[in-house]
Amino acid sequence: MNCVLDLDGTIVFAEPAEIAIPGRSRCSYISAATAHWLERIGDLCSLYIASARNADSVAGLVRALPQVRFAGFVLEGGLVHRVDVFGQPNRSPAQVELSDAIASEHPDWELVKGYEQMICCIASSPSDSLECVRRIALSRASTIAWKSHRERHKTFFYPSPLCKLAGLRQLGVKDINFAAGDDEIYDATFMADAERCYAPRSASPGIIQLVQERRGTLVASPSHRGAVEILEQIHRHMSANGQKKSVLPMPDSRLR
Repeated sequence: MNCVLDLDGTIVFAEPAEIAIPGRSRCSYISAATAHWLERIGDLCSLYIASARNADSVAGLVRALPQVRFAGFVLEGGLVHRVDVFGQPNRSPAQVELSDAIASEHPDWELVKGYEQMICCIASSPSDSLECVRRIALSRASTIAWKSHRERHKTFFYPSPLCKLAGLRQLGVKDINFAAGDDEIYDATFMADAERCYAPRSASPGIIQLVQERRGTLVASPSHRGAVEILEQIHRHMSANGQKKSVLPMPDSRLR
C-alpha cells in the first residue's frame, strides 16, 4: 500500500506544537500525536511526502522524526523526487543561469537557498517582482518558457507545470491508496488519483469539491487536531484492509 501526504496545511502548521521544524525565517510545527500516527502508518505502508518545499526544508522534518519510516519524497511541487531527502542536490543549468541573472540585476533581493529546479525570490519591492523576473526569464532561451506565480511575499519560477503526481510516478509509485492534501494548485493531481482521499475543511475550495466528489473524508477540526484525525482515519482504513506491505529499507542518512 502507498500513502501520500502533503505537509503545510495538512500535517504541518504555523501554530506551535511539540516538534519544531526549522525554517528560513521561522519554525513550523508538527504535533507529537501527528508524529505518533506517522510512525504507525509508515510501519504499515510505503509513506511518501509530496511537498512544495525544497529538500533542505523537508530534511528538517525528517531529522525531527527519526522514528518515522519514509519511502520517498516529491519536492518543489513535483519537480524533484528522491528516496533519500539528504541526497546530493542537482541544480539545473537553467536554474543556475536565471538565479545568477536575478542576483546580478537585483542584488538587494533574497534568493531562497535550497531550491534545485525552482527559483524562489523575495523582492525588496514585492509589487513588481513577478514582472521583473518574467522580463529576465524571457531574455534567455533556456528560461523563455518558464512558469511563475506569487505566494504572498515570495515569487516562484519553474521550468514546467507543477505536478506532484508526475513526481510520484518518477519515484515508481503506480498506485496511490491513501492521500491527504489541502491546496488545489499543488495537491489536486495526486489526490484525484488516490483510492481514498482526505482533507481538512480549511482546504481550498477545489480540494473540498474533489474530496466530496470522490466520497473522501473531510475533517472539521483545525490545525494539529485535524491532522491527527486524518491520520487516525488513514490508519484505521489501512488496518481494515488487512494487508501489510514489505517495508522498503530506509537509507542510513535518515538519522543524520
